[in-house]
Amino acid sequence: MMKRLALFVMTILVGCGAQKSEVKSEESSMIHALIGEWRNTRLKVTMNSFKGLPDSTMIIEADTTNWEEVVRMKPISTFFDQDNTYHSDHYSVSDSLLFSASGTWSVSNDTLIMKQTSPNTATYRLKTQINNDKVTFSGKLDFDEDGAEDDDYYGEQRKYDKD
Repeated sequence: MMKRLALFVMTILVGCGAQKSEVKSEESSMIHALIGEWRNTRLKVTMNSFKGLPDSTMIIEADTTNWEEVVRMKPISTFFDQDNTYHSDHYSVSDSLLFSASGTWSVSNDTLIMKQTSPNTATYRLKTQINNDKVTFSGKLDFDEDGAEDDDYYGEQRKYDKD
């Protein structure tokens, strides 16, 4: 009986170790794939209790055909660097830099964690899926800046290759 119990416990421990190894491998793969420049191609945000008003919802939806009209700026360029820093450049439709958000980034399982330090502080946790040169992000954010992380965010970006 004791041998079976020990064998059962060892099987579980080995299985857990294999799962942790697979997760670390997936994280490493995602980290490697994210490094570089990415540009927005699609955005959908459902703002629940818009600006703190109960029972109100506002939806913003944009893609490459209407991005500038809907968002009123160029598609955002985000640069993920090897030293786990990032910056996201926000340009007006007339190509002047509005601001650059920056901070650090990391990956945990299938989630990208961005800790913004400038121009203000915020932490974003986005479920992330990468397929070749396309990445999708989804999660809850405070997009309408009403103090509640209750807005559903979905975004797509494409990797930009200068060559």
